[in-house]
Amino acid sequence: LRRRAAGGPSASQRGGGDGGDDESKGFEAAPKRKGVAGIIEVQNPNAQSVGFTKVADLSADTEVVLTRREREELEAQDSARKALIAATSVDTEEGRRERARLAEIRAARAEAEERRQEEAKAKAERAAAAKARAEELAAKAAKKGGKKKGKKKKK
Repeated sequence: LRRRAAGGPSASQRGGGDGGDDESKGFEAAPKRKGVAGIIEVQNPNAQSVGFTKVADLSADTEVVLTRREREELEAQDSARKALIAATSVDTEEGRRERARLAEIRAARAEAEERRQEEAKAKAERAAAAKARAEELAAKAAKKGGKKKGKKKKK
């Protein structure tokens, strides 16, 4: 049942009723559905109801239900973490080999870095020497005065 509109005509103004109906109390009857629609309740199975959850209704005690894929992914991450811990563990031979391999890699990287720094220093020194030599030649040419200008002699 729906409430009648506040500004709408009352039951007596519409000319209906003896005053004993539901209409006199401010309610109108819901419109009748015609045909099968009045008999069968039809709902869209694809329609999703919007259910809002209040923060107060949430609690930490509720169990989280994971899907199979999420559960398998978490298990794979956990097993990979455990394998990494076991591989780097001091107790196993595999762990010792892994640490030795990593130490060799670190040493090779440090060596390469030192070599790069030495090469950069040598390159900077060569550039400075070339610049000094160019300045020296320019000063010598300026001091000498260059070639004399004049007529060329014919031979």
